[in-house]
Amino acid sequence: MTESFGERLRYLRQERHITQEKFAMELEKLGCKTIKKSAISQYEHNKRKPDMKSLIKIADFFDVTMDYLIRGSKCDECENQLLANFRVLGIEHKNMVAAYSKALVDCTIK
Repeated sequence: MTESFGERLRYLRQERHITQEKFAMELEKLGCKTIKKSAISQYEHNKRKPDMKSLIKIADFFDVTMDYLIRGSKCDECENQLLANFRVLGIEHKNMVAAYSKALVDCTIK
């Protein structure tokens, strides 16, 4: 059976060794004022889903993609590192990386 959003959320939280209450407090620091321990519990038991803003904050907190949280598509460690590095670049450097990666793919396909 495929993992659910709640199971992935619980796994990520427990992997960090934090309680639901501590996780709710961390999210509050990130601007999710309405998420309390009870909401975390409901998320983990698939009784409730977070709104988009909260989902973004949860993904950022755990350094995972929203795609992973929602659908379970997990990048490998190399992809995660590339994505983390890419996120801190300015637009000019992002464009350079995009052009270089396209050139690599084009070389590989030929």
